[in-house]
Amino acid sequence: MFMLNVLIMFVLSLVVLLLFNAISVKINEDDYLGVYECGFDSIVEARAWFSYRFFLLGVLFIVFDVEISLLLSVPYCVGGGMFMVLLWGFMFILLGGTLYEIEWGSMDWV
Repeated sequence: MFMLNVLIMFVLSLVVLLLFNAISVKINEDDYLGVYECGFDSIVEARAWFSYRFFLLGVLFIVFDVEISLLLSVPYCVGGGMFMVLLWGFMFILLGGTLYEIEWGSMDWV
């Protein structure tokens, strides 16, 4: 019975996909495929260069932001004590690493 339900859902999804693909409007004009800059013709290339250091800083921020937000709730859920000490130790290690990078000038451009 389960396999029949899965098969019906798969076939239904495939039919809907093919139906939407068949009735969709396809535009092949260059105006719609080109770069749009507030109605003006583009002056520079659309793929502008960006700083890899800024991208790396953004990725590191997201990783550590999620990690810290998940770790902050652990001691309160488990009951405190030793977990709270480990959390604060981890926070001080992160703070020490940040201060080390600031001291050696790797964050001067920020």
